[in-house]
Amino acid sequence: MTRNHDYETPSEGTTDWHVPLNANFERMDTDVELRDVESKLGDYVPKPGAKFLATDTENVFLGDGEQWNRLASAGRHPSFEAVDVTGGFTDPAGVTHSGELAEKSDLAWGRGRASIGYPRPNDGLAGVAEAVGSNRTVVLEPGGTYAGSETITVDPGQGDAVIDARGAILDYTGTGVCVDVLENATDGAAGRVRWVGGEFRGPGQGTGTAFRVTDSSAHDLSPDRVGVGKDNGWQRAFYLRVVDHRTEANAIHDVLGIENCDRWVLFHGPSDTDGDGAGSFRFTRVENLVGDVDGTPAIETTADTNPYNSTFAHLTGSVNVQDGRLLHVAGGWASSEIYDLFAEAGDANSGCVMDFGPVSRTPMAIHSIEGGGSIDGVDGAVAGQRGIELRGSLAADGWSLRNVGDQRLTIGGDGDAATFDGNSGVFEFRQDGSTTTALRPDQTVIPERDLTGVDPESGAIAKHDGSGSPSESLCFEQAGSWYNVVDGSTF
Repeated sequence: MTRNHDYETPSEGTTDWHVPLNANFERMDTDVELRDVESKLGDYVPKPGAKFLATDTENVFLGDGEQWNRLASAGRHPSFEAVDVTGGFTDPAGVTHSGELAEKSDLAWGRGRASIGYPRPNDGLAGVAEAVGSNRTVVLEPGGTYAGSETITVDPGQGDAVIDARGAILDYTGTGVCVDVLENATDGAAGRVRWVGGEFRGPGQGTGTAFRVTDSSAHDLSPDRVGVGKDNGWQRAFYLRVVDHRTEANAIHDVLGIENCDRWVLFHGPSDTDGDGAGSFRFTRVENLVGDVDGTPAIETTADTNPYNSTFAHLTGSVNVQDGRLLHVAGGWASSEIYDLFAEAGDANSGCVMDFGPVSRTPMAIHSIEGGGSIDGVDGAVAGQRGIELRGSLAADGWSLRNVGDQRLTIGGDGDAATFDGNSGVFEFRQDGSTTTALRPDQTVIPERDLTGVDPESGAIAKHDGSGSPSESLCFEQAGSWYNVVDGSTF
């Protein structure tokens, strides 16, 4: 008798030795795994305990005497009711787990559902979309290319989701949206999406959107590159929009290259989407983006968008086409912070680092801007409220800082001094659209003193020492009076 399967091994001289051998063959018909394409499954008898492996789909079926039953934990898209981990496990979100993940609901981004999908490159984007629709964690094959025109729809209403695309290429050939994040609860309490890694190749500059987020909050998007190669660009790398609710507290960060895209990040409020939402993009975080700027603003907000209390930091763009802008600001940027904008290889003739429109409520702070071009303000700000604070450093050759209309401009604030390192920069203060007063950093400014009672000469610039009601501030002559840059008063 054999040790593993208990097959009979009749000894020499055994009477009717053929009987145990035939019994062995009958048992082997069940014990030996059947292998064929899945479409031939019906050609085989589902004996109790028999196993069938589909060679084309990798699905596994077990016979029960009446029918073949597919094994859910096998195949290309397995699923599990629970996962036991004995030695510790680090998921794609970087969180280490131990014990039964699903029962303890401690999978950081797959809360309550521990299924993991592994679509293969030959499944294309359709396979990725299917895996994302049926699993809360999806891992793409490093080095694999997933091609197709299908949209990967991520529904946070089904719970948290993490997609690990590190090392993979997503080659989108459609004209619409590659990754579409749907609405979650208006307060952001529903599922959150985290996308990690991946090189996104588009249908060509001016066409398609790599990521779209609509009325959805608290997601984390961090692909490796978007729009690699001249023929693989996009119309938009990231498109955040409000239709009927809000799109808040989203993070777009650590993108090593954004190339051949009309927009890096575009914000659209309800007036652009024909909706009736609040237009709120508060607490947005855009950090560590590097790319090129081809004639249109890399990051742009429209008039009814309001990313107040947001952070835009460490943005580096090669501003290489006339009228290119790294950041175009419109709407109410209350208390937003801008850090470390660097316009690489830019100059005064290649557009500006950023420009801003009406900025209301509390001031927007700008820290450390470098590169050629300028920072431009335009008409239409809310009168009587501070708009822009420039802190830290502005280092560029040929830059200009323009303050137009009723927009308030504060140079230095909250104890942070402002420094200007460019060799040929200029401030321009324009109050009525026709009169311009300019100040160059290398000019000698009149020492600080009490300017009350002092009649300014035409074009004069001086520093008021704070005596009396006017604030301590840089002042310049405007229509025969002193104009106070800090509080906007004239005296």
